[in-house]
Amino acid sequence: MKPSTWRLAGALVLFLALAIFGARFHRVEEVGSAERDGYVAKAEQLMHGEIPVDPYRPLLYPLLVAGMGKTGLEPFVAARLLSNLAAAALVWLAFGFGRRLGGSDRAGYWAMALTAVNPNVWILGQHVATDMLFAALASAALLAGLAYLETPRARTALVVGAFLGLAGFVRGTAVFLVPGLLLAWWLADRPRSWRAPLVAALAAVALLAPHFWLRAQVFGDPVYSENFKNLAWKLYGYPDWSYLDRVPFASLGEIVRADPARVLAGGFAELWRFARGGLSQLLGTGVHALLLLAGATLAWGWRRRAAGWLLAASGIALVATAFVFFTWGRLLLYLLPVANGLGAAGLFFTARGSVGVLREGDDGCRRTRWADWLVLVLVALLAVKTFFFRLPAFVEHHPTAEIEALSALDRGGGEGLGCGEPGERANQTTLAGVTPFLGRYLEQRYVALPDAFGDEVTNPELYFEHLGPLLRSEGVRYLVAIPIDLRDRPAALLGPGQGGTSGLPSWLRLCSAGESVAVWQVELGEGASP
Repeated sequence: MKPSTWRLAGALVLFLALAIFGARFHRVEEVGSAERDGYVAKAEQLMHGEIPVDPYRPLLYPLLVAGMGKTGLEPFVAARLLSNLAAAALVWLAFGFGRRLGGSDRAGYWAMALTAVNPNVWILGQHVATDMLFAALASAALLAGLAYLETPRARTALVVGAFLGLAGFVRGTAVFLVPGLLLAWWLADRPRSWRAPLVAALAAVALLAPHFWLRAQVFGDPVYSENFKNLAWKLYGYPDWSYLDRVPFASLGEIVRADPARVLAGGFAELWRFARGGLSQLLGTGVHALLLLAGATLAWGWRRRAAGWLLAASGIALVATAFVFFTWGRLLLYLLPVANGLGAAGLFFTARGSVGVLREGDDGCRRTRWADWLVLVLVALLAVKTFFFRLPAFVEHHPTAEIEALSALDRGGGEGLGCGEPGERANQTTLAGVTPFLGRYLEQRYVALPDAFGDEVTNPELYFEHLGPLLRSEGVRYLVAIPIDLRDRPAALLGPGQGGTSGLPSWLRLCSAGESVAVWQVELGEGASP
């Protein structure tokens, strides 16, 4: 087979492996993840002809999921498969960076292998969220920018603009790529013309046109966004998400003018956090972070313009992200194939020993084979972390016990769990739990308990005082709580054995409790006080 066929086959095998793993172990949103943003629920709204009201996130991802859902796939499955496909594409793109920087298929395959076993690819590649789709599109825009830098053509600029527009339709932070891509145009070998950036801009705007239309329909403004509130939350509200509902600023400018020093300090603190641990988390281990640093230095020596541009474009995007939000790995995932491409290229240059083509059997070829073994060790090291540590922890971080308890209540009432009267069924009642989105697995109505915010975090009585009227108005009969998604709610919800009884109201009667789940009967009749 041709080398391109092997690469495509490898990406396809990875996609199938991700799909099989997801079908077996990721059948509901992981607790405490970005999946709480509710993209599947937005897709379901679109499937019913409703436009979701979301002032933060563009809608390409739920639109694609809704389109796949129209073929008969369940929306959650469709969303997961879309993320699986984007993860396989991200790995395939890593080959492109390694090949272009190293000038050899070998460097491309090294970058591809290092990316394929990264735990972020396997975990975020399952999440029904925008992280992986944005990473693939943003990384494709950078790879197209690298191609333009080396061979400036209008059609390459068109590809750059297309991927940039699609990335912007997934996440607004795609704008952080624009300075780096303009730098590629400025550095390209030919008399500069405004034709290339104009072509790229037209392609991006054309693909963003549906986004602008949707914004105008919902908010009356085609460029409406409340993402500036994320900076306010970072500086003044973290980790209390309810702060987003009471941000006192009306724009990004107001936040900066209110306390410029705080904005600067927050940005530099994020950059330091990324250097201290975020880079290792993104690439897999500290050893792989060292490979990037060494590889980037060596690639700079051999391919100064290409490596320098990639470092500059990536650095601009990283700094912008740090100053407006957090340098979490999932937000910077599009830099993973760039980093592995730089590392692989630098290693290849070191092993090859010269720019010229080596004859079979000379010292350079032997060193290249030695480098193959080094890459194999690095891949094996990361694979052990991924498949023996990170993925088992990921599997355990799902609300399986909560779903099982709720399903038992849904089918036969509380008798089997120590609740209710013999023969009683839960028909025409409402179930409650701590994890959102579980209603899709139940016939009965489901309510997710609100998180605790502000004084509720330290005052359990206050939380239950606010919770009681909600449960009564919703007609909740049974309540299920699990420790892995309790968040800041009172620990008493886990039962006396795990959380004690502090603040526990009289209208909650414990049916059963164990290490993984607690089931309560809610006794809020007409005469009961919440």
